[in-house]
Amino acid sequence: TESVAIEVPIAQEPRAGDFDRTLTITTGNESVTRDLTVDFGSIQSGVDAATPGETVRVAPTDYRESVTVQTPNITIAASGADLTPRFSTGVEIRQSGVSVVGLNIDGNGAATGITTVDDQTTLDGVTITDTQTAVVLDGSTGATIRRTDISGARRGVLVADAQDATLRVSDIREVQTGIEVDSDDLT
Repeated sequence: TESVAIEVPIAQEPRAGDFDRTLTITTGNESVTRDLTVDFGSIQSGVDAATPGETVRVAPTDYRESVTVQTPNITIAASGADLTPRFSTGVEIRQSGVSVVGLNIDGNGAATGITTVDDQTTLDGVTITDTQTAVVLDGSTGATIRRTDISGARRGVLVADAQDATLRVSDIREVQTGIEVDSDDLT
């Protein structure tokens, strides 16, 4: 019996969670196939590894963490991923051009689902439940919220000193205040 070390390169794009891979080794007339699980870690580690223009692919599983985005122009693509914040905010966006797509946030009573303090943020297909405030647009310009479902929040969306914000929310329900606006420029 011989041992052989095999290295398999994996695309160097930022990711989070467990991704399944299949590895097939063929020698002569024999092939061996093995299923592998590659753990890319937390959403935060994927966001930290991203450079402007990249997409962080988030595996569909449960994450218990709070995420801070400090890299501009990235997309967090999280179809089927569930995030429960560890601290007061699920996702805090501190850079411009950030998109969050398909993430489910169960706030578990947290203060805020998503806060953005920078420009050109897009939330698309996001679900936010059980928060004090689901989304806070704080001084941002050009934010877009579309196809986003919000429920079980004290306040659905707080627009504070935001400019050129576009809200195309598919459903805000079971909230005390749907949209609170403290801004002059909203479409």
